[in-house]
Amino acid sequence: MIFLTTIGKNASNSDCMEDYQHSGEIVSRYVHAVCDAILELTSDFIKPPDFTYVPLEISTNPNYYPLFKEGFAHDAKVLNSVLEDPDSGFPHPPPGKYYLVDAGYANRGGFLAPHRRVPYHVPDARCNLFEPMELFNYRHASLWNVVERTFGVLKKRFRILDGMNNYPLEKQFKIVMTCCVIHNFIRRFDMNDPIFQKFNADGVYEEGNGTGSNQPTLRNTDDMGIVRDSITYAMWAEHESISYC
Repeated sequence: MIFLTTIGKNASNSDCMEDYQHSGEIVSRYVHAVCDAILELTSDFIKPPDFTYVPLEISTNPNYYPLFKEGFAHDAKVLNSVLEDPDSGFPHPPPGKYYLVDAGYANRGGFLAPHRRVPYHVPDARCNLFEPMELFNYRHASLWNVVERTFGVLKKRFRILDGMNNYPLEKQFKIVMTCCVIHNFIRRFDMNDPIFQKFNADGVYEEGNGTGSNQPTLRNTDDMGIVRDSITYAMWAEHESISYC
């Protein structure tokens, strides 16, 4: 219960000391002990991305063809440092595959970003798309919404991820991984979990813009520019042949 209170409510050590009438040393020891026990399940519940698999929700939806695979994003500076570290173990996508990233990241090899200086549309804007890049960004936003909901579920269940206390870096790492293991455990065995159901039903999208102020100054790589353009115009050709509204 001390551990669940810590990660579920982002309770501090002193809060748990008060609630459970234990010393700070015991509270800290219990949190570490449960983290270590759950992390024993990491290899069973956290898998590297399978670049040969596309979820049915994407592969069977013509709105996304021939757009994206699953993806996720990190802070651009952190991502760059990981990519430059040969010992990071980061799972680089093979040729023809890519991660979906938002406008805060460069469109570079293996990372597909939206077009800049083009609006990032909300879902009900599909009838007001006037050119290929708008359509690309609209569908990019639709898939990015899936990524945002994934993180939204984690933060809703584990409040500690929305503003972790000033723990040592090693402890922060353990807590994040532990939350992901529990998340995947629940996902595997309880698809009717109320938090999953809420986020699946809401489909909340927060309007953004392809010209975010925190965009990096890195230039797009030529290869990914070609890939993005080919996807953009293939989707536009299909879009023009079908009446959506």
